[in-house]
Amino acid sequence: MNKAIPSVLSLLALTIILVIALKSSIDTQDPLPPIKSEPAAQHNQASKSGNSSEKSVQISEIPQTSKLGARIYTSLQNPNMQWWFNLPPNSTPHIAPIKKLFIGQTFSIFSFIDKAQVKDGKFSVTYSIDVVTPDNARETLLKPTLFEGDKKSRDIILACPDVITASATKDYKEGRYFFEISAKDNISGEEAKGSTYADFVKWSPPNPFVGEKLVYDYIRGFYLQPSAEHLYSIFFSKDLNLEQKGAPNSLNYTLIGFLKAAFKNCNFLMDEIRKNFKNYDNLERSKIIFLMAICNADAIDETLLTEKERDYQKRIREASFPDPYKSWDRVLGAAQMDMLFGEFMADGTYTPIHRVMDLLSYASEAEFAEKAIAEKKKPEAAADREKFMLGILNRTAIYSLLRRAHQDPLIADYCIWAIMNNGVPANGLSEFKPFFIKGAETSSNAQPTKSSTKAGEPANGGNPQSK
Repeated sequence: MNKAIPSVLSLLALTIILVIALKSSIDTQDPLPPIKSEPAAQHNQASKSGNSSEKSVQISEIPQTSKLGARIYTSLQNPNMQWWFNLPPNSTPHIAPIKKLFIGQTFSIFSFIDKAQVKDGKFSVTYSIDVVTPDNARETLLKPTLFEGDKKSRDIILACPDVITASATKDYKEGRYFFEISAKDNISGEEAKGSTYADFVKWSPPNPFVGEKLVYDYIRGFYLQPSAEHLYSIFFSKDLNLEQKGAPNSLNYTLIGFLKAAFKNCNFLMDEIRKNFKNYDNLERSKIIFLMAICNADAIDETLLTEKERDYQKRIREASFPDPYKSWDRVLGAAQMDMLFGEFMADGTYTPIHRVMDLLSYASEAEFAEKAIAEKKKPEAAADREKFMLGILNRTAIYSLLRRAHQDPLIADYCIWAIMNNGVPANGLSEFKPFFIKGAETSSNAQPTKSSTKAGEPANGGNPQSK
């Protein structure tokens, strides 16, 4: 693995040495300090919406105006909003607006309502969303929709539950599109409008990134500001190393997980790359053949390939890649974890982190592995070898989650949310919880540590919940 992004695979040997020390270090009678970061300034509430959706978010911030307000953003972030709903109290979701989109690209539209009036603890608003095209034609994207529910304060911002996902098909004209939200407070009678714009342009390949540090900085922070141009510059950089010594098939599985997820969210790039295949150099062509294989996309037309490339494409498509969402593999489990952390870097969603947490259920297997290591006994039976490796994966998962939670506040947020919402396997909770919850109590009244806020618009916080 390239030094810039540590691998779970590279942690396995270290974990075997550390498992006993880790076991003693998480004694709930003497817990380690929890994950520390600066507290957010906001107090947050969540509620379920009325007619629009079963999910909603309410966000509080310091009042700046007493009038009803509406805001709207175009973004490449995941529309399922796991990066929003699975956060603990006093954390701040990150939204990354984007003003430049490419013909063929898929994007999402997020909207917010400020200062909705409260009556008897309830809010009630109606909102709609339109788009104005470059030739000044107006189209309705969302008809007037009722949004209501519980709300403690007028200062709480509402995240509208209807996230619109659209694709800028080839029928889109180039130019500036305006997206507008119109909102009405059904209690106060106030009305408000908000707008944003995005410039739609034809795809033009940017220059690849130069320098290992630059490449891996963009990979680690990709989910904070997803960009098709950045993804292209990462993929075609000479400093992107897809190999990893000592890993199965000598492949870098963190990067495989990243590329699969990132190109899934920028799928139009696959077509752009494919149609220009003959213009790339030999190394780039090999990477493209590899990319199409790991993404389960159609193979490159063999008439465009050299004999050596045809052989490579055949072998790579016959190769078996681990599926991180299938059963944990005794041999490839660490590669599965690497792919999950790579997926998180691409889209910042909760699912891959929660999948790693599933390994916390193997607490008894971890005790078995610790005992075998302490007694220097090598498991002989197949069942014991399976149990031993699952135990090692359990400890590796804890170690990896803690290390990454210290590096990335969003992972810390997800871990806290999972602890507070039954997202951690019950038999692994007592070991995992002390790192994040002060006092390490297992009651539902325990308070989480507060994670640092993440930059972006709007500057707001949330206490999300999902069904």
